[in-house]
Amino acid sequence: MGPSDQRVEVLPGPFEARIISSGTRAVRVVVSGDLDLASAPQLDVALRQALAIANDVVLDLAQVRFIDSTGLYTILGAVREADSTGVTLRVSSDLRPQVARLFQLVGLEGTMPFADV
Repeated sequence: MGPSDQRVEVLPGPFEARIISSGTRAVRVVVSGDLDLASAPQLDVALRQALAIANDVVLDLAQVRFIDSTGLYTILGAVREADSTGVTLRVSSDLRPQVARLFQLVGLEGTMPFADV
């Protein structure tokens, strides 16, 4: 792990969120594993750290196998916080089918800040 990487892992297990510097005041939050009630607090910590240190944040969910409503709520909270503080937060559109389906089911695919990044 390099000096620009920050690892946020509160509990050992199948979930991980890493903050990776991707330029001046830009970071990528790379998430892997299951995003659920148990792991959502870890993502919340990582997103809050990312929003505090960057002007441009990309949330990479490509390696998320499962997401529940708690994980979705955590992401929506970060989007609201980014909007209120002037930080650009985008969600990488590279999603596994189950994760993409959740965004479709709740009607967020047209309103979430998705981007091909």
